[in-house]
Amino acid sequence: MKSKDRDLTGEACHDIKQMILRYDLRPGQKLEHQALSDRLGVSRTPVREALGRLTEEGFVVRFPHRGYFVPEITEDEARELFELRECLELHSVERAIRNSTAGDLRELRAILGSYKEAIAKGVSRRMFLVDENFHLKIAEIGGGPALKRMLTTIFEKIIMKRTMEGISPLSGLESYRRHLRIFKAIQNRDVREAREQIREHAQAGREAVLQQIAQRRQLRPLSAYTAGGRRVARR
Repeated sequence: MKSKDRDLTGEACHDIKQMILRYDLRPGQKLEHQALSDRLGVSRTPVREALGRLTEEGFVVRFPHRGYFVPEITEDEARELFELRECLELHSVERAIRNSTAGDLRELRAILGSYKEAIAKGVSRRMFLVDENFHLKIAEIGGGPALKRMLTTIFEKIIMKRTMEGISPLSGLESYRRHLRIFKAIQNRDVREAREQIREHAQAGREAVLQQIAQRRQLRPLSAYTAGGRRVARR
């Protein structure tokens, strides 16, 4: 029975995280045990355990006497996420340049092709996923599974905290061009150029997120809490 409960908890954890990443559950939204239980078709116990696990992973926040919420993001948290992303990617792109094969380059080129298709269709969610896939493929080429896991977690949190409405086909095209420059630098074994393009790409992403945070604050200036857990009283 315990093994079955653990499986149900793992499934609930995965499903709730995916709902957060898909924006079915929005930043600031309260997570009700019964509503999630009904939606997932499981009892409240695995839902409760899943929320506890997601709290430890940073995908959910819990406030005493108030319950669980999808976290909102602060400027400091956004900067920290992108600083970590930049550091990890600078390391991974150098390793990828040393280790990449002709087959690896073909796979990266194919990912870029998928990105261009998503731009043409204007599918924002698809753009995010292909963007993530491109960077994780570079980490994989670099030969570091631990590095890829860390980047995956950072990308999930960045995606969770961005508004899909903020990504247009135009900004997607700009991002595609940055990815293409990164690819060409890897192809040419140009470490300096690759590092420069990684920095520019990460900084552009950071500025886009900070702009979205500022816009959200204008729309909802009196949030119930901050991502750091300090409650802001409503007036």
